[in-house]
Amino acid sequence: MSATRTLGSSRFAAGRHTNCQKGNEQSPAYAIGADTDLAYLSPAVITSAVKRVDRAVALTIQRLRSGQFQAGKQVLSFQDDATGFSTPSSIVPQDLIDQVLDIRSKIRTGAITPPDTVPPGT
Repeated sequence: MSATRTLGSSRFAAGRHTNCQKGNEQSPAYAIGADTDLAYLSPAVITSAVKRVDRAVALTIQRLRSGQFQAGKQVLSFQDDATGFSTPSSIVPQDLIDQVLDIRSKIRTGAITPPDTVPPGT
């Protein structure tokens, strides 16, 4: 059984009891949602990459009021608290969550600068 939802321009499908083949053995398949928290679709969804539209709107209004708004393409990120991830599933090991939180902190402080684009296949 699988659940499929269309949210905005994103199509997401998550299997309730899906398995992936690894050689001759099977292991559970997991999914990461996109744009909003999609954990309600399936237990297979271990977290979701979220766009904080509320934060993007608040930043835009703040920049308009202060006279700092510039028309054109707007790029928001972790530094702006405009992107993030939902609360991870209990299946995700805490040490992995801690690593991701550490990287997020370093991105926010500027210690790590992610690339503007990621080449296909990486």
